[in-house]
Amino acid sequence: MIKRYFSSIKSALLLSGIIFVTIAHANQSMVCSDLSATEIHQKMIEKKLTAISCTNELIKLIDKYDRNDQKSGYNTFIAYHKKAIFDQAKELDQTNNASENLLHGIPVVIKDNIDVEGYPTTDGTISLERNFPKTDAIAVQKLKQAGAIILGKTNMDELAAGVTSNNFVYGAVKNPYDKGKFPGGSSGGTAAAIRLGFAPIGLGSDTAGSIRIPASLSGIVGFRPSITRYPTEGIIPASPTFDTVGTMAKNVEDIILLDKVITQAKTNIQPVSLKGLRLGVPREYFYENLDPETRRLTEETLKKLQHAGVILVEENISHLQALIDKESLSIALYEFPLALTHYLPKKELKLTFTEVINQVKSPYVKSAFLPLIEHPVSKMGYENAIKEGRPALQEAYKNYFGKNNIEAIIFPTTPLPARSIEGSMDTVELNGKQVPTVPIYTRNTIPSANVGLSSITLPIGLTKEGLPVGIELDGKIDQDGKLLGIALSVEKLLGSLPKPQLH
Repeated sequence: MIKRYFSSIKSALLLSGIIFVTIAHANQSMVCSDLSATEIHQKMIEKKLTAISCTNELIKLIDKYDRNDQKSGYNTFIAYHKKAIFDQAKELDQTNNASENLLHGIPVVIKDNIDVEGYPTTDGTISLERNFPKTDAIAVQKLKQAGAIILGKTNMDELAAGVTSNNFVYGAVKNPYDKGKFPGGSSGGTAAAIRLGFAPIGLGSDTAGSIRIPASLSGIVGFRPSITRYPTEGIIPASPTFDTVGTMAKNVEDIILLDKVITQAKTNIQPVSLKGLRLGVPREYFYENLDPETRRLTEETLKKLQHAGVILVEENISHLQALIDKESLSIALYEFPLALTHYLPKKELKLTFTEVINQVKSPYVKSAFLPLIEHPVSKMGYENAIKEGRPALQEAYKNYFGKNNIEAIIFPTTPLPARSIEGSMDTVELNGKQVPTVPIYTRNTIPSANVGLSSITLPIGLTKEGLPVGIELDGKIDQDGKLLGIALSVEKLLGSLPKPQLH
């Protein structure tokens, strides 16, 4: 098993030749863990903060609260290398070009199914611990070119297949607001690390909701771009038709910053006026069987939007449930074995799909994929879903946007908040009944992923139990800038959540 590099700060500083000094002119009242990426960057430009001081602070925080102790720590990291982190920070402070690089000195966390040179890409599973990439994923390259410091690789569901981040190899990731609850998945380590203040921004991946679910349950912003907006090279595939890299941050402004870095966009995204903005509210399907607290916070949010001048168009998407059922999981379950089988030899890994699955430790993931070894999804079923099911779903969404003249769809990201880690592997309680865990948490995130739309989730409040609830906005395909502009304005109206108390 990978050993995490939790050596002392003193040793790391000596190894990298750094002498830790106090910055006399630093604003001591502001600490990196409380700042957004945009705020950190501005302080770097003003020379009120250095890359070394920022990373030093965050590493101390990680050592104290994350720890290599699966029971007491938040367990957001699979690995991070202190010497590499301080080497990056030292080099950036020496170049002193914060005004030229959009992410100069900003710490970033990366989900462990995305390639980062110097780290193995484990996909959260033991069989891939020796999967050392020779180059960074393209999205990571762009972050580094903009001056970002890679803080480490984050924990996740094994093979990115789950919604809890209860990993039986590296331990369960804990929810920032309640250690007994899960943070969502599969990008749960990235989401929790950001909300805990270990890093301001990060990358995850989203096939059916793996960015939006943990962002919602952990109280941050999560963005899934339109399907072709971000490069996917350097990511372990789950379902190439649906897979995309996505971004996670404390606020929408930082999501836009990351979007600009990854896309190399020349124009700036501006807020969209809420007055007269038409948002679709499809009550059927998306608003059914909601947890009472999720419903309460969602309805309060809709009222706030109406008072701000938003026009809520209460219309449903025609035959949505039937279209989802028709497509079902045929595409993802057909593509996953083939994609992983193709991936392994490309990385010079002498493993088969069967060997990878047989070594999976998380019971839910293993039980989900073992049947595919002897009973794979039929090619005919897959082709029907690709040629008929998915196009029909895409057409239904296109008609919905056009017929109702709306700019985005709004609904609760998940039907319920986080539940207890213990006992949630197969089912969770919702409105007095036990329901399957993965289907209920992915119910509202799957449709837009299957269509290929851009989607963003924003925190809207805490339940009476103190757990975050998120609301999702789905925009038109390839109009990501418009969706992000809407999200900017909605976020300003709703405000931010209180910080969790680390312990």
